[in-house]
Order: sequence, then C-alpha cells, then structure tokens
Amino acid sequence: MSDFCRTCALRTQRSAVSALRRNTQTRSFTASTSAQKNNAALPTFPETSSPELDDVLLQLRTKHFIPAYLNKRQRHLIFGDKFKQELENNPAYATLGEEEIPLKHIDRRSEIPARKPLVLQALRLIEENDEWRQLPSLLEGLHKARPTPDLVLQERILRKLQLNDQFPVILRSLRRSNATGLTLKNDAVLNQVLNALRETASLENWEQTRLERSLKHASELAELLESTDHGSGRKLSPNDARTRPAVIGLFLELHAVYASQYQGGKDVDGKVKAYATRFMATFNESNQPAETDLPEVGAPIEFLSKMSIYHGLSLASKILGGEMPDAPRANQIVQQYEQRLSTLAAALSARSPEPHSFAASSLRAWDACVR
Repeated sequence: MSDFCRTCALRTQRSAVSALRRNTQTRSFTASTSAQKNNAALPTFPETSSPELDDVLLQLRTKHFIPAYLNKRQRHLIFGDKFKQELENNPAYATLGEEEIPLKHIDRRSEIPARKPLVLQALRLIEENDEWRQLPSLLEGLHKARPTPDLVLQERILRKLQLNDQFPVILRSLRRSNATGLTLKNDAVLNQVLNALRETASLENWEQTRLERSLKHASELAELLESTDHGSGRKLSPNDARTRPAVIGLFLELHAVYASQYQGGKDVDGKVKAYATRFMATFNESNQPAETDLPEVGAPIEFLSKMSIYHGLSLASKILGGEMPDAPRANQIVQQYEQRLSTLAAALSARSPEPHSFAASSLRAWDACVR
C-alpha cells in the first residue's frame, strides 16, 4: 500500500511539473509610449565597466525581476522545493519577449537578497560609474516587482538624475510610463520633473544651446501631458496639469528667457504671448504668493514653482510691452511675487543649506533670474 502511495505521489508530482512546463510559453506585457503600444520584454542591463555594478544588477534581475515577470504557475515551479530536483534533471524554460529564460529553483529563505538595500547599492554604483542608461530598465523591473509605486524611491532617483544633468533619461523613463510606473499624474513626480527641467535650462547662466535643448524637452513634456498615461487625454479634468500655473509658468519662463537673451528681446515665434495669455487665463486667487511658505524640512517645492511664475511673467511683460495680456494684473502679480520671494530667499539663505540640497538649488535659481 505504501509503495502504491509513493508511486501515486511521484506520478502526481510529474503531472504537475508537466502542466507547469506546458505553461512556460511566451508572455506579452504591454508597455505604452507616447505614440503606440508595444510588447515589453524582460528588462535588460547592458554590460558596464564595473563588475560590482554588473553583479548587483544581475542579482536584481534573477532574484527579483524574473520571478515578477513569470506567471503564477511558473513562479510555483521555481519556488517549490518539491520541483527542485525535477528542474535540475529536466530543465524548463520561459520565453519573455524574445528572450528564453531557464527556470531555476530559488530558495525563498536563503537565496533572495533584500531588494531595497540592493537597489540603493545599484543607485550608488550607477552614479559612481556614470551608468545612467541603466535607470529606465531598473525602474521597469522595480515597477513589475512592486506595482504600487515607491514614491520616495522615485523622487530619489529623479533627484539624482537632476543633479547629474540627465534630463533625457527622465524623459525616456516617462515615455515608458506603463512599464516604469513613473507618471506625471503624481504631483510629487510632476514637481520633481518641472524642477529638473528648469535647473537643466538655467545651468551655465541660461547658455543658449542648453536652453534650446531644454525648450525641446519642454515640448516633449507638453506632449506627454496630453496622453492618458500622464494626463486626462483630450478632455481637461479638474486640477489638470495642463492648466496649472506652475506648469504654464515654467513653459512661459523658458520661452521668455530665450526671447530676452537670444532673440533681441522680441517674441519672434509668438510663444511668449501664447503662454502669457494662457497663464493669465488660468491664474486665480489660490495661486497668490501669500500662501507660499518655506517648509520646516524638505524641499521648498513651492518656492521653485512660484519663482518660474515670477520670472516668466516679469520677462514677458518687458518683451510684450503693450501687447501683454491683462497687463495691469500681470504687473501686480509680478510685484507681489518679487516681494514675497525675496523674503523667502533671505530666509532660505539664513539656513546655510548644503551645496547639493534643494534649498541650495533654489537659491542658485533665484540668483540666476534675468533681471
């Protein structure tokens, strides 16, 4: 009787493995770009000049990302202790995108390193080795492994990209929002991206080539905000980013600085007037600078966004002159903002902020305003 039971058990186990094998077939994962949807494969990491970084990325991929991309039955196969020997004797594979992945047993108790320390180590090594190209794939894998966004980690990554002048990598990650989980619908992400774009443009005292590149990035950002991945699509929703003074104010600022510095103070292509008109149409009492205060701790996000409004509107008034939309109210806003922001800048400076902090970036931005 016992022999019969063992035989039945073995037969049942083999049947289970066979069933699981039949399910280790190609899977499609949908990812969205600003133009169309494509099948997304398992994220890959190009080889780097750092063996240590390669090893960390490999651990993340094999121990965290691959299991997340497998279906339920395939995960059961690689994590099930009873299937370990069977996998060794008769290798099984899963096809993800165009990549064939060998399914190997993973002991949950001893073979899976903690994800967060591994990610932080990867970020440190990416920065040390200037391997920013790895970040979109890292974000994709993290999003699949943990669909609920880790907003603190996202902000940390965006901040690192900002400090290292890597705005194109931010855009690349935003274009693959469905895969990376990075979306401008999230206020924290939106504010961080706007700040990164502004700082990128204003470095080197608004250098022309850099500013022109930033204007192209702003145009791409505007297109992303038109998509359902980052906005509400064709119809404007309440509190839509496309109607926010902070967003319109930044676009106005970039075009106004360019016209002021490199087009002889003329609105050559009409962009300054277009954004000034849109800004004045959306500005209301809730955007007044009296509500802008420095936080006790953390980034002075409001200070930065209000600064773009002040700077853009101030330059637009000078460039457009009598053609400035709603000129009396615009001049009043500029005066109110300048007074309030000057006070906030003094308070921020009194804190003696660290060189790479948001506060220090804010003060540099204030000093870089074209007056």
